[in-house]
Parts: sequence; structure tokens; C-alpha cells
Amino acid sequence: MPVTLTAGLDYENMSERRKGYENFVMVNGAPQYGEQGALRRNERNLMWNVDPYLQTQWQLTDKLSLDAGVRYSSVWFDSNDYYITPGNGDDSGDASYHKWLPAGSLKYALTDAWNVYLSAGRGFETPTINELSYRSDNQSGLNFGLKPSTNDTVEIGSKTRIGNGLFTAALFQTNTDNEIVVDSSSGGRTSYKNAGKTRRQGMELGLDQQFGESWRLKAARPAGRDLSH
Repeated sequence: MPVTLTAGLDYENMSERRKGYENFVMVNGAPQYGEQGALRRNERNLMWNVDPYLQTQWQLTDKLSLDAGVRYSSVWFDSNDYYITPGNGDDSGDASYHKWLPAGSLKYALTDAWNVYLSAGRGFETPTINELSYRSDNQSGLNFGLKPSTNDTVEIGSKTRIGNGLFTAALFQTNTDNEIVVDSSSGGRTSYKNAGKTRRQGMELGLDQQFGESWRLKAARPAGRDLSH
């Protein structure tokens, strides 16, 4: 029973300097729109994540294999507000998000060219800098009330190699909590909120076919439904 273990660490970071201006200037006491006006926003935003992970591949029998892994995802966001006036206070702030993310897949080879599998895993989507930029109540500051969304997916499928091609078929179901959706969009500002629970069910058929050395065909046909509550 050969076993392979892999450990690693993913690190990413992003930094931005964000400024916002009024979209008009006053000319002879009347607003002239479409021109860069007075400064209304000035901030520096940092986002970084550190994700240690462990993966294993285990050949249980000649036909049955198991892939499994776990990742601990940590995401930090820090904002420093440089636009502080008597009518606009310091909106600096920070947030952090942490989640264990397990995943696993069991594969059985029916023949040398055909296998079936069952997989399950958890996903984690944190708000982006753009999604945090505006609050739903139109107040100044970042939308730190926005929560990350989590999803659990189960999939069962088949992969068949036919000549130089690969035919795939899969059924899946994904349950999501706190999905991030648009709350409102007006005046060039889009705010986001967390939705309720969402369930997506569907199937997908795919074909990846090689024709000689120069031609290749890839096709997919998804179908599904979205159940929100």
C-alpha cells in the first residue's frame, strides 16, 4: 500500500492605495459633472493569507485509491484611513478570517481506461477588498460586517478514456452559507451583503478529444438548479 505525504505552505499578499474623489466641480456656483473634484477618500489597504496544508495519496488496492488533504486558511485585512476631517472620522480597521478546509476523494478503477470516483470537500471564500469597500448603510468606512462564505461540495462521477479522448460525467451538490451577493449599486458604488443558505445541484458532461498533432476539441455541458432559502 504505497502512501505519499505532501506538506506545504501557501502565502499571498496584496497592497493597494485607494483614493476617491467627488465626480463634479463647482463652476460659477453650479456643479459640472464628469470632472474630478475634491478628495473624499484616501486609504491604504493590505490583505494577506497564510495557508499551511497536508495532502496524502494512498493506494489501498490495485484498483482503489484515496486522496485526502486538509488546509488551514487564514486571511488578514488591514486598512489605514488617511482621510480624516472634522466631518469624517478615522475609519481605520482590520479583520481576520480562519477556517479548516478538509477534502477527500475515493477512486475505483473499473478497467484500465474507466474509473469512478466519489469526492467531498469544503471551500472558503473571503470578501475581497472591493467587496469590503462600501457599507450597505451608506456610512463611511469599510464593510467589516461582511462575513466569508463557506461551501460543502459532494461529487460523484466517472472518467473514461476513449482512444485519444477523455469523457467525463459528474453529479454534484454544493451547500453554501453566507454567500456574498450584491446588496445595492448606485452612484458608482456597489455594496455587498451575506445571503442565506444556498444549495446548488447539477450534472456536467465533458469531452477532451485530441485529433492528430494539431487539433484538439474540448466541450462541456453543465446543467443544474439553484435553491436558496
